[in-house]
Amino acid sequence: MRRTFSGAWLVVALVWGCDGGAADDAGVPPDDAAAPADGGGDTVPRAMTASGPVEGITQNGAHTFFGIPYAAPPVGDRRFRPPEAPDAWTEPLDARAPRSHCPQPSNALLVPRGEASEGCLELDVFTPDLTPAEPLPVMVFIHGGAFVIGSGNVAVWDGARLASQGAVVITVSYRLGLAGFLAHPALDAEADGASGMYGILDQQAALRWVRDNAAAFGGDPGNVTIFGESAGALSVCVHYFAPGSAGLFHRAISESGSCLDGPRWLIGVPDHAPSVARGVDVATALGCPGEDAAAAACLRALSIDQLVEAQRSLGLPDPDPAYRMLAIGPNVDGEVLPDRPSTLLAAGRHAGVPYIIGTNADEGTFFSDDALAATAADYEAQIRQLFGDEADAVLAAYPAAGFDTPLAAYDAALRDLAFVCPTRALLTGLTESGVVARTYELRTTNAPIAAMGWGAAHAVDLLYVFGNFDLPFARPDASERVVLAAMQGYWTRFAATGDPNGAGAVEWPRYDATEPVLVLDDPVTASAGLDQARCAAITP
Repeated sequence: MRRTFSGAWLVVALVWGCDGGAADDAGVPPDDAAAPADGGGDTVPRAMTASGPVEGITQNGAHTFFGIPYAAPPVGDRRFRPPEAPDAWTEPLDARAPRSHCPQPSNALLVPRGEASEGCLELDVFTPDLTPAEPLPVMVFIHGGAFVIGSGNVAVWDGARLASQGAVVITVSYRLGLAGFLAHPALDAEADGASGMYGILDQQAALRWVRDNAAAFGGDPGNVTIFGESAGALSVCVHYFAPGSAGLFHRAISESGSCLDGPRWLIGVPDHAPSVARGVDVATALGCPGEDAAAAACLRALSIDQLVEAQRSLGLPDPDPAYRMLAIGPNVDGEVLPDRPSTLLAAGRHAGVPYIIGTNADEGTFFSDDALAATAADYEAQIRQLFGDEADAVLAAYPAAGFDTPLAAYDAALRDLAFVCPTRALLTGLTESGVVARTYELRTTNAPIAAMGWGAAHAVDLLYVFGNFDLPFARPDASERVVLAAMQGYWTRFAATGDPNGAGAVEWPRYDATEPVLVLDDPVTASAGLDQARCAAITP
């Protein structure tokens, strides 16, 4: 089946984004329907936060509270500054439906709910029991979307079904694109030499909110797991090394993302200098030249629509070959992230808590394009364009003749260089410093988008973790239910105790020199070796 990148976005839009509202049991086969949450029925769930009371709804086995502010709207002079505490309120906040999402380019991939607004620093809370006998583990999800699109309230990661397994699930929105990650010398001057980490600071503010408010929803603020996918996985990795995040979480899960560099390709988290250089280029293109206070004032005077349109016209968030990094995202600012993650890892300067990091078997298929690798010559040309001086090493490790098709070689190169090898490097460094780490590979051949020929593609794991198969294409069969039950079981047991293993489950070994990996398929198995030979060959 022909695959194109633009077509991929369109198809996923139709199947993931068409449900503009909350998840609904009507779309799920009867044996997937969740039991009502404790205190469900017609009772309106209520909770008292540190800022004021909230009223929610009960759906899919959980009390749900949408759009609770965790910080003040970052508008006007607050733009390009760390988040501030939200204003308090006295009347119950109507949290029965998604309220807002952070401004972003129009997209059909991660369709957010609510109205676009800079006042989007909100989170959604899903809990099976507001007054449990014992406090519940808390799972805080950081969404992906290349730091440009997405929201905490996207339907595919509605947290109700995951929460019904015995955890308080919280999904977070944070500033995106230029509003969240613009580094610039004029902004450095206001922030002791640090800029471009506003989205990460938002996430830290959300974690502080969780510390202060989780108990109001039945959660244990002393037992918090942060987990994220893609850009959210990279964010989790950044928090693992960020001093300001210390003590705000107790376990971590990164799904398809690492903050360490990819071998011979993208830098995981770039240094501040190239980020600032890129920021000056962007600001100049927006009509805000210079590096002084006037440039900062000019940037704050722009409408949010101008910032979002600039992202589209400048081709963001595509990788920027001139800087070997994503054009938008976190940077090593020296404050929020004091040094390169690889340096901090080698020095043992990290959270030290148990960490699960894994990938999907077919990560690369989501990003590749038949037209770019239709022939061996096309494949070689594309690799040379992407990797420049490093292309010969990549082609030697991924020769077109060594795969069924040139496109398969391209898919494998993207998967390993962007996901598997950085994950392996992070796992190795963590275990060498004494961290209990584990890894997985989602390898199901019956992935929900099987008809599209993608296999276990990037982001497919989210359907299994959150259990939201009530989407037009996602009718789970017996094999998919095996993987769904396995992933939710491993994830929630890990959140509860730090050990994902449990009665009746395949033993998930700790990562060590033999590189054991849990293979999530039907059946679930454990095996050794995480692409050792290829990653070793391609890493300088």
